[in-house]
Amino acid sequence: MDDKLTLDRVPEAAAIHLELCQALATANNRENSSLASKYLHFHRPTFFPIVDSIVREGWSWVMDDLEGSYKGWRDFGKVARYKDWCARVLELRDLMEDNLRHAVSLRQIDSYLLSIMSVDGQGGLGLPQ
Repeated sequence: MDDKLTLDRVPEAAAIHLELCQALATANNRENSSLASKYLHFHRPTFFPIVDSIVREGWSWVMDDLEGSYKGWRDFGKVARYKDWCARVLELRDLMEDNLRHAVSLRQIDSYLLSIMSVDGQGGLGLPQ
C-alpha cells in the first residue's frame, strides 16, 4: 500500500486528524490541531503534514513571494481547516518537485518552511527566487 498523501486521500487524513483532535479536546478542553498533526506525522510522515503557526506563516511568505493567494492562512491551524492545509501543502509539494525534478517529502516541506522563517524569509529550497 502506498501511504503517500494524495489529493484524493486528503479527506481520509482530515478525518483521522479530526478524530484525534476530538480525543485530545476531551482530555484538555483545547483545540489541538498542531499537536495532533505532529503526533500523526511522527507515526505516518508521508501521510500527515504538520500544521503549526510557524509553518503556516512560512507558507504565506512563499505564496506572497510567488504572488499566489494566501488569504486565510492564519485559519489553516484550526481543526476544521486541516483538509485545506493538506491541499495547500500538496500544491507546494508539486511546485517544489517540478522545480527540483525529484520527489519532495512532507518532512522536507516542513523543514523548508521552518528554514525560511529562521532566516527571515531569505533563501529557499527548490523555489524560484
